Amino acid sequence: MPQVVIAATFTARPGCQAALEAEAARMVVPTRAEPGCLRYDLFRDPAGIAFLEAWESPAALAAHRASPHIQAWRAASAGFVDRREVHTLEPLGDPGPDGAGPVAVLALVTALPGCEAALARELAGMVAPTRLERGCLRYDLHRDAADPATLAFLEAWASHGDLEAHLGTPAFAASRERQKALVAAAEIRLLEPVRA
Repeated sequence: MPQVVIAATFTARPGCQAALEAEAARMVVPTRAEPGCLRYDLFRDPAGIAFLEAWESPAALAAHRASPHIQAWRAASAGFVDRREVHTLEPLGDPGPDGAGPVAVLALVTALPGCEAALARELAGMVAPTRLERGCLRYDLHRDAADPATLAFLEAWASHGDLEAHLGTPAFAASRERQKALVAAAEIRLLEPVRA
């Protein structure tokens, strides 16, 4: 059975970023100790926080969501959260190395109606060459299980310079140009790890 990948983002209410991050950091150690937890990483960005998770099975994820420390997190953080989005992601293609680095990216790209397959092909074509780029530690493409029109890249880079070099490649520029006729919306979150 394939693992369950989750990208959960929380936008902080004004003035609540530090409190939200502190509450979230309390969840990392006990969650990583749960049976079936393969990955549970906390990140920050100027808007709030993000958890990037991988679970052995849907049952392991369900047990996590029912755990006392997650129930406590929900109660403690409720006043700090302006918006919450949880994406259950299905891998498209073979996963690459599950690297972590000082720079992470969560990119959510939604196709225009009728362009879902074309966008998936376009983005899938970026995976293999990008994984060969200097400083690329992780570059995996997923589809949102609840919204098949939305695709997600989970990325990790060794440095901001490596990410900037990737964004400046001719292949990336050409793909972005082709995507203009396919994309309805895109949300890019540049993340940095929070050490718990």
